[in-house]
Order: sequence, then C-alpha cells, then structure tokens
Amino acid sequence: MRQTLRHKKPEADGQGASPLAQEPHALPYPPPSLATRDSDDTLAVATPPAMLNEKRTSTTPGPPPIPFAWPRGKHAVRLYLFLLLAFVEVEVIPLALFYGLRYGTDTANWITFAIITALWGFNIYWQLTRRSWYLFRREEYRPIGVTSKWALDFTAWTGTLSTCAAVVLLTIGTIPTDVWVRVCAMAVPAIMFVLGLIGWAVLHYALFGWPAPFRLSSTAKGEIVKPCAYYFVEDVLAVDGKGGRAVREAMAARYNASPRFRRMLFVQSIFFVFPMLILAAGLTVVAVLHAISRPIVFGVCSGVPWIWVVMWALISWAMVKRDLRREREEWSKNQASLLGQCSCCPRSA
Repeated sequence: MRQTLRHKKPEADGQGASPLAQEPHALPYPPPSLATRDSDDTLAVATPPAMLNEKRTSTTPGPPPIPFAWPRGKHAVRLYLFLLLAFVEVEVIPLALFYGLRYGTDTANWITFAIITALWGFNIYWQLTRRSWYLFRREEYRPIGVTSKWALDFTAWTGTLSTCAAVVLLTIGTIPTDVWVRVCAMAVPAIMFVLGLIGWAVLHYALFGWPAPFRLSSTAKGEIVKPCAYYFVEDVLAVDGKGGRAVREAMAARYNASPRFRRMLFVQSIFFVFPMLILAAGLTVVAVLHAISRPIVFGVCSGVPWIWVVMWALISWAMVKRDLRREREEWSKNQASLLGQCSCCPRSA
C-alpha cells in the first residue's frame, strides 16, 4: 500500500518553505519532499509518463532520470566518425595542405587557400543541415512548446552563426592574389569568439535571473534563462542523440528538482565560456603581431584551439562525473532526512 507524504504549505511570509520551494523555477517533477513510500519502507520518487521506459527501483533512489544512454554499436561508430572527420577537415587538412604545398611545391598561396576553403568543414555543414532537417520534419525533436517546423533550436542557430563567421574570414582572406594568411588563420578563433560571446550573453542572463528576450530552445520568451551549457546538452541529446522531446522534458525536470544539477551546469558554462574568450583574444593578438611570421601564425591559430578543446573536455568529463556522484549522494541524504522528519511515516524500532 502506497502513502503519499504530505507536508505543510509554506506560510505567506515564506517561513517554513523548503529550499527547493524557494527556487524561482516551476517544479514539473516532484522534488524529494513530494515522494511516495513503498511497502518495504523505502522511498521511491514518482516517475513522470515521459520517463516510464527507464527503470527505477526503490533501492536505487536518485534525481529525476534522463532517458539517454551513451551510443553503442553503429550509433557509436557514427558519433566517433563525425568527430574524427570534423577534426580532420578543420585541423589536419588545412595544416597539411598549407605546409605541404608551401614548402613542398611551388603552388601559389591563393590556390592553396582556395582548396582549403573548398574542403573546410564539409562534415560540419552536413551535420548542421541534417539536424535542421530533423527539426523541420519531425515534431518530436523540436523544443518544448514549439510546433512550427521553421523553428530551430539554440544549438542549430549557434552552430550556424559560428560556422558562417569562419567561412566569411576564409573567403575574405583568399580574395587578394597575395592571400591574407593572418585573416584566414582567424577562422577557428572566430568560431570561439562567436560561441564564447553567445555563451557569455546567455550565462549573464541566467546569473541575474533575467527573462529570455526571445525563445531559447525549450525556454520560451519571458521565461527565466538557463545557463548556456543546459541548452547545448538538451539540444544535442534530443536531436543528435535521438532522445526527442522526452529528453527535453527530463532535462527540465532534473534542472528544476536538483540544485546540484543546476550548479553543475552553471559551473560548466563558466568553465568553457571565459577560457574560450580569453584564448580567442590571445590568438587574435598572435595573428596581428607582424613580428610573428605568417606560417607560424597559421599553425598556432589553427592548432592551439584543438589542444585546448581536448584538455578541457577531459577535465570537464571528470568534473561532471564527480558532480553527478555528489548529486546522487545528496539526493539520498535528503530522502533519508525526510523519512526521519515526517511524522506520518512509521519509523523502525
């Protein structure tokens, strides 16, 4: 027999309200204070309909689950192939063509960069077009509350703008016969600038609790903005990871119910946004210093960002694993304390 835990409603002046009740966000998923009790005297969090396909037992209490698993089989092969091709197209091919044709042949610079520009980012173009097509054709991949087939999510707009910035610089740099190598070298730093500035603007809104001036994925205009890491994770899992709207709903439930999860996304946003802008600014200084030769400028501006991405991704992976472990531990402690404080629950001798 299941009994619902009942608690007093918060007073008008705010006294007695739980910490989660004081959060400015709605709680579509029950926090630890709104739980059910199984016959074996263990606490079990109710699961919303969108997550019924994910098993949860009373012996493994935890925050609202996100119905997503790391890709395996052919899906994992596609993921790793995309990452490999993106690295080869944006990093390996430009450097190999630039240095190989410059020092190994008599090919003119404008021909070299014409080839680089033609080959640059083809796999990225394909991926952006592919995910935009999913959003256009299939409603289950679109953000929560979006019915229009023309509405793209936050990641689609951000990826398109950053890619366009890089293509514009490559095109401008190859217009003169004497190629502006320093301008072409700024292609990758330009991506970092666009991503960093958009991320900083979204993070700024989230830190001050400002309403969204326009829709940001599942955050409608006028709702409180979430950190930029939230939107990237939500969009990638929902569209690229084929999780669909169920993942978007689960992300919102997890974000509203778990303070540790919110804190993790804020920390990850800061961890990526500000170093990205600082590194992009430093590479810009390298590009404009005429004391540094053009071949060195092109190699540094094209290669250093990828080294930074790999390092930051590994550190971020460790940080996220640590925070998720702490989140489960804190959730279990909250549930245990609720069992001890609730007078309607029978206590063991």
